Amino acid sequence: MNILMLSIDRTSFDSGSHLRERLVEYARLGDHLHVVVAVPTRQRTSQTMGTRCTIYPTSRRSKFRAFIESYRTAAHIVKSNPSSFIVITQEEFTGIIGYLLKKRFHVRWQAQIHTDIGSPFYELVFLKNRIRANIAKQILRSADCIRAVSNRVRNNIQRYVPHVPFGVLPIYVDVDRYRMPRKTNSRHSIKLLVVARLTKEKNVGLILKAFADLLKDYKDLSLCVVGDGPFRKKLKKLSRKLGIAKYVHFEGAVDDIRPFLKDADIFVQTSWYEGYGMALVEAMAAGLPVVSTDVGNVGEICKDGISCFAVPVGEKNPLVHALSRLIADDKLREQMGKEARKATTFLSSREEYYREYARLISLCTHEQ
Repeated sequence: MNILMLSIDRTSFDSGSHLRERLVEYARLGDHLHVVVAVPTRQRTSQTMGTRCTIYPTSRRSKFRAFIESYRTAAHIVKSNPSSFIVITQEEFTGIIGYLLKKRFHVRWQAQIHTDIGSPFYELVFLKNRIRANIAKQILRSADCIRAVSNRVRNNIQRYVPHVPFGVLPIYVDVDRYRMPRKTNSRHSIKLLVVARLTKEKNVGLILKAFADLLKDYKDLSLCVVGDGPFRKKLKKLSRKLGIAKYVHFEGAVDDIRPFLKDADIFVQTSWYEGYGMALVEAMAAGLPVVSTDVGNVGEICKDGISCFAVPVGEKNPLVHALSRLIADDKLREQMGKEARKATTFLSSREEYYREYARLISLCTHEQ
C-alpha cells in the first residue's frame, strides 16, 4: 500500500522539525509515503527521506494556482496504480483535492478533521467558514473513513455523515517533554499565561478584557501572551485602551514554551473553537491549573472542576470568576495543577499513537 498525504504544513521541508520526525514514522506504515505540500514554499524540487518518503513542493503564489498545482502533482502520483493508494487529507482545502482524486481515480480516501468545523461558533467567527463547513459536510460523504482529533469534533460532524466509519485519534503530544518540577510561588504576584496564534478564532481579546476586570481586585497580576499572528497589533492596541499595557507582555512566537510554562501560575485558553488543543495539553503536563472555554478536548482530558475550569465560549464574567478562584486560593491552584498533570499520564505513548494511526488507515482499506 502507498500513502499520499496532502499537507499545508511548510515545515515538511525543515530538517529536524517535529513534522519530519512524524513523516519518518508514517512512511513505515506503507510501501511508500508521498507528501504533497499544498501551499506555496521556497522549496522548488522534491525531497526524499530514506527510500520510503518523498516530499513535493508547490511553487505557485496564489492559493488557487497552488490548489491546481497540488492536484496535478497528486494526480500524477496516483494515476499509474490508483488501487494501491490511500489518500490522507487534513483540512477542507486539501479535502477537496482528496475528494477529486476519489472521484477520478477511485482511490481510498481518509479525511482527517483537525478543526471543529461542526461547532456553531466555527461559522460565526468568519463568514467564509460557513462556506468551508458546508463544502466539507458535502464532500466528506465520499470519504472511506474519517479521523477526528477529539470526541467533540467527531460528535459535531458525524451527524452529517452517519454512514462513514469514524475513528478518534488525538494529536500526539510528547508530554514527558513538558513534565518539570514546579516551584512553590514565593513571589506575591500571579502570572497568567496564554499560548496561541494571535488570530480571530483564538479570541485573545476576551482574556485581555477579563484581565482588566481582575486588576480591579488583584494588583499583583501579570499576563504573558506567547504567540504571533495578524491580530498582534490589534491586541496591543486593546491592552493600551483597557489601561493594562504595562501588565501584559507579548512575547511573540518562540521555539520552546517550556520556560514560560515553568514561570507561569495559571494557563488560560479563550478560543471560539478548537479541534484538540495542544498548548492546553502541554500546560497540563507541566502541572499548570487551566481555565479554558469549553472547546476542543475540554471535557475529555480536561475535567471541569478537577483538572481545569471550563467556562462558556465568548463569555467574560464566568472567565473572570474562574480565574478569581484560582488567583485567590494557592492550595486550589496547586491541587488542580497536580490533577492536570495526572490526567496527561493517561494519554497515548508514541508507540500507541502510531499503532492506532495504522489501525485507522486499515479502517479505510477494509483490512482490519
